[in-house]
Amino acid sequence: MDKKIFLEQMKLFENNYITLFSNIDNLEKKQNIGMTKNKICRFCGLDETKTTFNTIAHAIPECLGNKTIICLDECDICNKEFSENIEVHLDKITLPYRTINLIKGKKKIPSYKTQNQKARIDIEDVQKRFFKIEAREDSDFIKLNEKENSINIEYDLQSHIPSAAYKALVKMSLSVMPNSELENFTIMNSWIQEKNHSKSFMNPLKVLMTFIPGINPLKKTIIFLFKRHSSDNKYPECTFVIAFGNIMYQIVVPTNNEIKQVQSTKTILKFLSPFEINWVLGEPVHNILDWSQNTILKGHKQYMEFSYDEMKKLDPKSIKL
Repeated sequence: MDKKIFLEQMKLFENNYITLFSNIDNLEKKQNIGMTKNKICRFCGLDETKTTFNTIAHAIPECLGNKTIICLDECDICNKEFSENIEVHLDKITLPYRTINLIKGKKKIPSYKTQNQKARIDIEDVQKRFFKIEAREDSDFIKLNEKENSINIEYDLQSHIPSAAYKALVKMSLSVMPNSELENFTIMNSWIQEKNHSKSFMNPLKVLMTFIPGINPLKKTIIFLFKRHSSDNKYPECTFVIAFGNIMYQIVVPTNNEIKQVQSTKTILKFLSPFEINWVLGEPVHNILDWSQNTILKGHKQYMEFSYDEMKKLDPKSIKL
């Protein structure tokens, strides 16, 4: 991207938004959100006399690399419901990216396996960035270009519900939302707790995705929660950004007023990554994804291409697919 255009777009964003929360200043610092005593769940509203707060609730799922941002006022019941009902779907969408970008979850960097069990990717050496890719001869999983030292991967996402994954992103934004702002998002709070994913207050559910070339250029999981401070009503009042590995997602988090006034279709100001200018591996790729589907999506194919410095072919007898 041209530097002048980059600076103009960043200036436009800064003129319209202020930061409500971010971890960019210290990515290693542990941040506890909420009170250590007299807790009230920010999602269901129950206090310590009616529910428990024993589980360590990660404001951003641990599978996305978050080890430091903890939500003290998320009760055990809500934590379990969110994990099983919405976060699991985002987990499935992001799995291939987390494997390739060496992002450690609760215990380890996840392996990726195709649903037909014909191919898989495992990490052999984190420091040297060695991957082991196994594929049967009748698999279409990889296409190797030895002349260009590149590999093309065609993979199926695990079955998931896209709108539930969008809810997971909204849940993250509400997890780091200042208490003084939560009253403006009670409809969204109710929506993410709704087990019936067919109910929606926005259509389509747009996700701005940025793909940054390279393996794990971001190193740490970064989040931003922005609130519009300008009077320009054509832009949404709140937007949330999360970046990990080589992926950045940006979504709109509509306020109660925007939903009641049917103002979900606004101009989204794109938040740009610093990799837009002179990134040695090439310009980031921007896409608008539609996560509106509220039923299970199966067999959705996606593609990934990356280059390699060194390749060692496996002994076919060692492959255990």
